[in-house]
Amino acid sequence: MLHDPKTPCTFAVWQYLNTRMTDPHTHDFHELFWVEDGEGIHAINDQLSPMPVGYLALVQDRDYHAFSVPKQGQSVQFINFTFPVELWKRIKKTHFPHAAAFFDLADFRQREYLLPLSSVIKLKMLCADLTIGHRDVLTAETFLLSVLTLLKNHSLQAKKPDGIPPWLTRAVNQIRIYPNFTGGTHAMARLAGCSPEHLARSARKYLGTTPHEIVNEARLCHAAAMLTSTNYSIVDIALECGCANLSHFYELFNARYEMTPSVYRSQHSVMVRKT
Repeated sequence: MLHDPKTPCTFAVWQYLNTRMTDPHTHDFHELFWVEDGEGIHAINDQLSPMPVGYLALVQDRDYHAFSVPKQGQSVQFINFTFPVELWKRIKKTHFPHAAAFFDLADFRQREYLLPLSSVIKLKMLCADLTIGHRDVLTAETFLLSVLTLLKNHSLQAKKPDGIPPWLTRAVNQIRIYPNFTGGTHAMARLAGCSPEHLARSARKYLGTTPHEIVNEARLCHAAAMLTSTNYSIVDIALECGCANLSHFYELFNARYEMTPSVYRSQHSVMVRKT
C-alpha cells in the first residue's frame, strides 16, 4: 500500500486471492492492519505467520513483507491503516517516553497479535470516521491511540492465568476461520476433538459462554465483513455464514450491532482493493 506523504494517513480494505507470495516490499511509513475475513499468510523479515480472523500486525517503516493465501480459491481480507513515522514519535513521546513500545520493538513477534472477535468488532467501530472519509491529523491520532490502548489491555488480559485448556483455545481460534463456523457447534466439537456436551461444559467453565454463542459471533463478524465489502444480497450472506433461517439471522445481527444488516452496510461500506 502506498502512503501519500502529504496526508496524515491512508485507510483501505485489501483482499488477497493469490497463492503465490507477492514480492516483498518496504516503505517509509508505519502501518497496521488486521484480518476481518478469510485466512492468509504474512511473510515479514524472513518469518511466516498465519493470518486468521483477528490477526493484527504493527509494521515498521524498515520492515519488508508480503502476503499470500494458503490454498487456491481462498482469500484474505484485511483493513490497512498507514501513517507517517512522525505521528508515532509524537504519541510515543507523550505516552511511552521511557521504554521501547509497539512500533519501536525490534522483534516483529512482539508486534503481532491474535485478537478475539469482540476486539475485531471494537476495531471496526473505532475506524468508523476513517471509513466515511475523515483522514485529518486529529482523526488519525485518535484512531491510532485507541488501537494501541486496545492492544495494551489485550496484552494485560492475556498475561492473566486462566487455565484454559490448549485444545479449547485451538478450537475457538479455528472456528473463527471461514468456512469452519458454517458447520455450527458440531464442527467446533470436531475441531476440539471432544463431544458436544464436553465442549459445552468446558466453554461455560473456562470462557463463560457457550459454543453456540462463539459460533454465532464468528458468523456475524464474517457477515459484517461481507456487508461492507461485497454486493452480495443479505439472503446470500446469511446462507454463506451458515444461517438458513433469515429471520433468525436478522435477530442475531440486530442484537449484536443494534441495526439491521442493510443499515450496517450503508454506514460502513468501504472500497475493497483486490490483488
